[in-house]
Amino acid sequence: KPMDELSGQVVDETGEPVAGVKVKLHSFGDEQPTTTTDDEGKFCLSVEVLSWRSHSLSAIANEGRLQGVHGFPYEKPENGLADLKITLEPARKVIIRVVDGEGKPIRDAHAGVISDHGDVGSAQSDANGVATVLIPMQVEIHQTYAIKNDIGFDFKSFVVPPLPRALQNDQYVPKPEFPTEGVTLTLDGIQTLSVNVLSSDGQPLPNVRLYPWLLLKRGESSDINLSYIIHQPFMQTRTDKDGVAKFMWIPHWHKSLIQIWPDLTGYTRPRGMYDPTTGDGILEMRLDRLVPLTGKVVMPDGRPAAGIDIGIVGEGHTFDGYRQTVTTRDNGTFETMAAPNMVYLLVVKHEKWSAEPITGFAVWPNQPIENLNFQLRPTTRIHGRITIGADHKPVPQFRVNCYQYGADANDLKGAKLPNPKGSNSWVQPTTTHYALTDADGRYEFFVGPGKFDIRGPNQNEVPKFEITNETEKTFDFHMPRPERGILKGLVVTGDPPRPVSGAKINAISRSTRGRGFIAITDDDGRFEVERSLHLTAIHAHSADAKLGALSEIDADTSNVTIALHEMADAKATLVDAATGEPLADREIKYGVNVYIGPTKDAPFQTAWGGTKITDSAGRFTMEDLVLGGDYQISVTVENARSWRNVGSVKPTEPGTIDLGKLELKPYVPYKPPTIEERISSAFTHAKTPIERFEASFPDVKLSRQRVLMLLTDAAGEPAKQFMTLRFEDDGVQEALYDFRVIPINSSPPHDEPVKLLAEKFDEQLTGEKANFFIILTDDDGKPIDTAVATDLSTDGKIDREKVLAFLQKNTLEPLDAKTLLDEALAQAKTENKRVIVQETATWCGPCWSLSRFLQQHRDLWETDYIWVKMDHRWTGAQNLMAELRQEAEAGVPWWAILDADGKILVTSNTPEGNNIGFPSAPAEIEHFRTMVEQTAQRMTTEQIKKLVGDLQTRE
Repeated sequence: KPMDELSGQVVDETGEPVAGVKVKLHSFGDEQPTTTTDDEGKFCLSVEVLSWRSHSLSAIANEGRLQGVHGFPYEKPENGLADLKITLEPARKVIIRVVDGEGKPIRDAHAGVISDHGDVGSAQSDANGVATVLIPMQVEIHQTYAIKNDIGFDFKSFVVPPLPRALQNDQYVPKPEFPTEGVTLTLDGIQTLSVNVLSSDGQPLPNVRLYPWLLLKRGESSDINLSYIIHQPFMQTRTDKDGVAKFMWIPHWHKSLIQIWPDLTGYTRPRGMYDPTTGDGILEMRLDRLVPLTGKVVMPDGRPAAGIDIGIVGEGHTFDGYRQTVTTRDNGTFETMAAPNMVYLLVVKHEKWSAEPITGFAVWPNQPIENLNFQLRPTTRIHGRITIGADHKPVPQFRVNCYQYGADANDLKGAKLPNPKGSNSWVQPTTTHYALTDADGRYEFFVGPGKFDIRGPNQNEVPKFEITNETEKTFDFHMPRPERGILKGLVVTGDPPRPVSGAKINAISRSTRGRGFIAITDDDGRFEVERSLHLTAIHAHSADAKLGALSEIDADTSNVTIALHEMADAKATLVDAATGEPLADREIKYGVNVYIGPTKDAPFQTAWGGTKITDSAGRFTMEDLVLGGDYQISVTVENARSWRNVGSVKPTEPGTIDLGKLELKPYVPYKPPTIEERISSAFTHAKTPIERFEASFPDVKLSRQRVLMLLTDAAGEPAKQFMTLRFEDDGVQEALYDFRVIPINSSPPHDEPVKLLAEKFDEQLTGEKANFFIILTDDDGKPIDTAVATDLSTDGKIDREKVLAFLQKNTLEPLDAKTLLDEALAQAKTENKRVIVQETATWCGPCWSLSRFLQQHRDLWETDYIWVKMDHRWTGAQNLMAELRQEAEAGVPWWAILDADGKILVTSNTPEGNNIGFPSAPAEIEHFRTMVEQTAQRMTTEQIKKLVGDLQTRE
């Protein structure tokens, strides 16, 4: 394996070297390599290449009374890992008292301390239940823990809940201090967990090492990650000859899923999941034997390529995938052991050399794969620049990620991956390349052939691209504003307003690209925090939770004052809608819906409420409701996996609101249409085939598409296979965006009208054409190409790749978005007009409605406007529209009206941030009227009235 060397010197507080000091690497996992300093205090550790898993080096001398620590950043330091210096100083004593449920001391319990540097020290409790742990003085204590078999486990956290990283820039958040007198941990009972580990064929597996991962305790600010201490013997257990192991210390209070990791050389490591609320104390786990993969890498001239890294990624219908990097030997060969029942992607990872990726294959049990061979070629340089603001200043130290995609599981030939739980997750292996921008905002990295996307600032779209034989490719990103900025705030209450100290502010970004924050006010009621610059919803309450407020700020807000008011309660009774009987012991969830987007058609999360359980009479009470908050009330059903709304409450004044009876109606699960139903619907139409064909002309001209008519036996297998690709395959769906698809049933008794359509193109529906025939035409109805089933099939089945090739052969060349806009602006300047810029897509129903409406009324608006459509198919359209939109997120159609200089005059977003799209509701139509009235120059009042009136009369 690739190795790093950690070398340096241990010195005392005066700078003198210290010999005989134990130096240890602390990291996640159970590898804790150690060494001892020589006569000059120097040390050297040869370790596996450091990654995010590694945390710190510690130095311990004089039986732990002198200690030092050196922490590493998450990325490898630029100056390498040599000449590290650790200074010894008197250790800090941490007192941990371990008692049982009655407060009596427990002897010989293991107790320890966890910090950002991992496991920083442990000790056993004495006869008085006291464990004295020595740790480096400068280490922050994040958690303390204690454990003893047959008695229990306990821990305490000293981190800020619940989002420590979101709080790191808030200068007023109090940092929890570890009490000088120490802590008391209580071991008061266990739940026994027996784990049976079997091979995939059901045979017991002995000597499998098992260890748990996370434990969660009510009242603690965070869970405890046992990965820090799995190297400790008390954290592990091993299976016996019957493949059985028992954990005799899992605390009784842990009620969440217990995740158990296995470790046995030569076998997979899938985590086991045990639910304490439904389990019987037994967890069965099955491990697959790893499968050998071998291959060779050669230079362009065929010589063996030594020292080349191969990244190997596997994904399947399991929670955990497979990732490994192997390096070629001197003869260019490589070998690894991979997890079966996964689809794989193998790529060369090198700055100078690349190769065609190997993907689209699965590893099956007991079937070694050989000849995974690569021939090297020069890499492709991906580079660009990131700028910000109107003056396009460079953005340094910005991380750019590039994702490389392998073939998905749907592309496998001849077999499907095992999916015992019926997961509908998308299975596709991916690997990541990344780079940081320099002082001039420039970045670069080197990749080989393949399919990619690249992710820069959150304010930009994610470009997708494919590398074949290009030498370089450029992606520049521009940020209208910084990703983050400082928010200063004041929390007050009363009249006249007075500051509220200790108030808690919890914010949720209303953008998928932003992050929320938490802040706590100081003695003057003020807070300051760095936040994502997006529309943000805020909830605030006093320290005693008796006063509260809800508010919102936009991306440009830098100062905010939040006024707290008394809050309300609401009580209700949950009853069965069918019988009227009260429903006891039912879980109620309530809260405010925060939409992750500027409008109420965006996805949402329910926040700032709570959970209640109805009593024996179906009653429950919801406390601490902020005035003006629109609280939604839902009932948990289907084993806590589904939710049904039973009401809402919007308090306007303090006090208790009686909602009376809330009815829970019978649950009727949604049943999506089957593929057969979708196909049947597509072929059902009232118009004749010729009428449907001729009716498509206006739309395909409007959208720059072509017409694809499928004349086929709707019940035949080729039709089903083609239509299944149309409805369920992302690649085929995207390729069809350039076509208006008209499915026509050509089987008796529907065949006669179809024959008339075919005759328009001098075609006879005989032979193969009688069962499956595609006719492609341009937007004037002129035929371009045709295909029968055998043209698109392999081994008698419609072939996805052949369908894609046929479509791509007949796809129109995409327009260039920037050129379109530049030409429209130039024309607008010449003709003294405005420019309507419409973001649109052919798969979007409201986009068609808006386009048809504007086309229908050209005679009314064309004297003042030039209309340019930014279809998602056009090159650069999504990036261009992201710049125009800035923070506006609400799907398409989105549109703006610009002056001839490109300045935005008005957009389809209302003052409240709602995108009207195609205006249909009264408030949307009114905003449309405002857009026209504010920007029209020549249109008369009557023309505007007629334009708006047409919207008002539509159903």
